[in-house]
Amino acid sequence: MKIDAHAESALLQFEPKPPIDPMRIIELVQKNRHVKLSGQDKLRVSANMPDLAARVAQVKSTIKALAA
Repeated sequence: MKIDAHAESALLQFEPKPPIDPMRIIELVQKNRHVKLSGQDKLRVSANMPDLAARVAQVKSTIKALAA
């Protein structure tokens, strides 16, 4: 997975055939207005992340939600 995080958003790009249930991705997008699909293999998370700690926390939270 490739991660690119900035102050306003994070972009998570999946590898081909990621070990994540596609339904988890759909559920995450449906339940969270700040999470959107960005193409076939990318997930965009919009959030206020002014510093590195906030970006890491948001990305960890998103990944944990996908793995649950």
